[in-house]
Amino acid sequence: MGGLRDFSGDDLHCVYCNAKAAGQWPVCKALCRAPCADLVMGLVTMQAVCRSCIASGFHAPTATSFFRALWPVVALVALTLAVVLWLLGLL
Repeated sequence: MGGLRDFSGDDLHCVYCNAKAAGQWPVCKALCRAPCADLVMGLVTMQAVCRSCIASGFHAPTATSFFRALWPVVALVALTLAVVLWLLGLL
C-alpha cells in the first residue's frame, strides 16, 4: 500500500523560454523569468515588462507617455487662461 502522496502540481514555467519562472509580471500577468523581460522607466521607478508587452506597446506608463497624455489638458488650461485674461483686458 503506497498511501497518499503530496502533490503540488507543475512548476510555473516561463511562457517564452520554458525555464522555471520567477513569477507574474504586473502588466499582463504572464509567467516569465527575469532574462525574458526588459527594464523600462516607469513614472517613479524601473519596472520589468515582458518583451511581448513592449512589442505591442502595452506596458506600464512611463514618464514620457504620462506627459504626452497630459499635454492636451495643459494646452486647454493655458488657452482658457489666455481667453479669460484677454476678456478682462477688454473691460
